Amino acid sequence: MNEYPALVIDDDVWMQRIISKVLEGFGFTTYIASNGFDGVALALEHRPLIIFLDIMMPELSGHLTLKMLKRLRTTKDIAVIMISALSDAENLGLAVKMGAVDFISKPFTRATVLDKLRNI
Repeated sequence: MNEYPALVIDDDVWMQRIISKVLEGFGFTTYIASNGFDGVALALEHRPLIIFLDIMMPELSGHLTLKMLKRLRTTKDIAVIMISALSDAENLGLAVKMGAVDFISKPFTRATVLDKLRNI
């Protein structure tokens, strides 16, 4: 089975494990960052095919992390799926406007992640 790099940027350890486990089940090799700064560094280093990015994080929010990723030549074309318990239209609209390809609301299922991956 081919393995593809994926990056999970989330400050919640349990969410990191859940998303990582689901992605690994679909053949991805996952890298994990607990904050936006480390996430950007890992994205530059590993150039993942996809990034799962939490919106609400300390230090650097998911929106600001996305903004940084989309401004860097090396990471601007990486598909980013935003993840958050905030499913309001304002957060969704801002994420899409900033370059996210999709949005997943917490809690989610394995089938939801697969569906989002297929759409990309």
